[in-house]
Amino acid sequence: MTHLWGLPEEKGGYAKTDNLIELYVFCGKYQISKLSTETMDELFTHVKQQATCVPRREMVRYAFSHLNSDDALCQWMVDVQCLWGDWGDTDASVWLMKFLTSVLKTYARFEADYERDNDGLVFGDYHECKESKNC
Repeated sequence: MTHLWGLPEEKGGYAKTDNLIELYVFCGKYQISKLSTETMDELFTHVKQQATCVPRREMVRYAFSHLNSDDALCQWMVDVQCLWGDWGDTDASVWLMKFLTSVLKTYARFEADYERDNDGLVFGDYHECKESKNC
């Protein structure tokens, strides 16, 4: 199912990132845990390989509006933004305050955490390693 939402015929890009985020939110709404884990797995792999297709501001707003701030996807979005995100010339007011608060906490956590791999992401941080190919 994730490959249908993930645009496998394309190399990826922001469309794939957006589609997988929307699928993850759908899974959360209808409590489809196995597909949710598979979706997070695919999203994690896609963005880690590309490192340029971090979630766009609109998708951050979408996820944070439909999920709790402590949801795995929201935390992953914060971590990815801290590692690879481009803040550009945008005013901070265009980002959700709860997202920015999480970003500041994460920057502090990354600064203090020397046990992470070279890019800072560990898939097991975003789910209970039961059904994932990345754990």
